[in-house]
Parts: sequence; C-alpha cells; structure tokens
Amino acid sequence: MKTRLITLITLVLLSTLAFSQEEFNGVITYKITYSGENINEQIISILPDQMTLKVKGQKTKTILLTPMGDQVSITNLKKNSVVNLLDMMGRKFAIQLTDKELENEISRYADLNAIPMNETKELHGIECIRIDISVNHANFDGPARFTTYSTEKFENLKGINFADPVFHDIPGLLMEFETIARGIGMHFQVISMEETKLNDSEFKIPKDYEITTKEEMKKSLGGR
Repeated sequence: MKTRLITLITLVLLSTLAFSQEEFNGVITYKITYSGENINEQIISILPDQMTLKVKGQKTKTILLTPMGDQVSITNLKKNSVVNLLDMMGRKFAIQLTDKELENEISRYADLNAIPMNETKELHGIECIRIDISVNHANFDGPARFTTYSTEKFENLKGINFADPVFHDIPGLLMEFETIARGIGMHFQVISMEETKLNDSEFKIPKDYEITTKEEMKKSLGGR
C-alpha cells in the first residue's frame, strides 16, 4: 500500500512538472548597451543596438545587423548543428560548422566556470536565475566575470547555448547577460517576446548564399 502511494505521488509530481513546462515560438528582441574605457559616442553610433532571436521548435536564428555586414546564425538544437550566414563586401557566405570546429569553440576557454548565485530576477514577467561566468583569457583582457540571468521555462530551448564558447554551461534561454568584445563591454537584455508562427524558410540557407568553409571564405576575400 505504501509503495503504491509513493508511486502515485511520483506520477502526480511528474505530471505537474510536464504541464508546467512550455514552449516559445516567435521573436525575441534584445537591447544592446555598451561600456568601457575604449568606447565613445562615435563608436556607439556604428554598433548594433539590438539583437533578434527567432525560434520555431528546436530551431533558432540569431540576427545582428551591423554596418560592416549582417551576421546571422542558424542552429538546430536537435541535430546540434550551426550555420553562420555572412553578408559582407558584396558577397554572401553560408558557413556550416563541423563537429570539430564546434568542439574547438567549446574548448577555447579551458578554465571557464559557471557559478550559480542563488539569486533570481524577474525579466519580462519571467523569474530568471542568476549564474555568473568566470573566465581568464586574453580575449577578455585577463580575468573576467560575467553576470547572466536565464530561464528553463521553455522546454524547446533547453540546450540553446550548446555552441557558445562562453555560455554553453547555461542550460536555458539567456534573458540578460554581459560579455566583452575587443575591450568593449556589451550588455544584452530582452525587451520584447512576441509569440508568432514563423515559416520554415526562415531557418534554411537562402539560395543566394555561397556554401563554403571558413578557410575558403578567407581565401576568396584575399586572406591567407
């Protein structure tokens, strides 16, 4: 009798958990702000002030529009695949990362640590947990610590950061985070989440993009 009662309670708890999990399908917009000694109004004026994340099931598309060229990344969480789309210097490239390249990206910062901070913050009506990232690398001018707030509310977005060399240990959707790029501090925060139905074509390589590798692209642009 006792065993049956425990089994029943377990099933009820699992059922409740399953129903509490949701999916998000639509468009998420992040506001980007900048800081640091190397930043001024002239530099800020040519940097992107928003980042867009489109989601359909376990497929995502990140879009960053810059004066130097559009940067788009398409990921398939089910297949652990990444394709980067670059529109620059009048040419369009689609670069599919190999398993080896993904491994190299993840292992780039060997001493990286994800530190749970036992702190929450409500962002866009969602309770998010704080996880700090500690890393020591020349790319960040030495030791650095980044604050992140994320949520595991959306079942289809678990593992969304699998290919990110800095945030791959964050299990859910990043709602607010910071990083450093070329000495400039960057702060991202979700400002809108619009649920909408997206076409499958959003997550396919456009026909006018040249499928290539990183090395081939560098050579074609005159690099070595």
